[in-house]
Amino acid sequence: MNRQERGAMNCRKHLDNTLSEDGVDWIPRTPFGRILLSLRKKAAAAGISLLTEEEVLEEVRNRRSGGKSHGYKKDTGGSNV
Repeated sequence: MNRQERGAMNCRKHLDNTLSEDGVDWIPRTPFGRILLSLRKKAAAAGISLLTEEEVLEEVRNRRSGGKSHGYKKDTGGSNV
């Protein structure tokens, strides 16, 4: 697991421990965090289903590879750059 994935997992653990049943009790500390929370609330209000952690990581891998799906199973922590 690479640094980015560990950070995402730590964030996910924190969110899981702080969110209420409506999922919006977390208070961001930074302006960027407030923007992300606002977007999350708007998406939820519009009925958009949110991606899972694995779906987000797959989307990032896909975009970094230039839109070509390489069928990655799991990032081993090495850089593709």
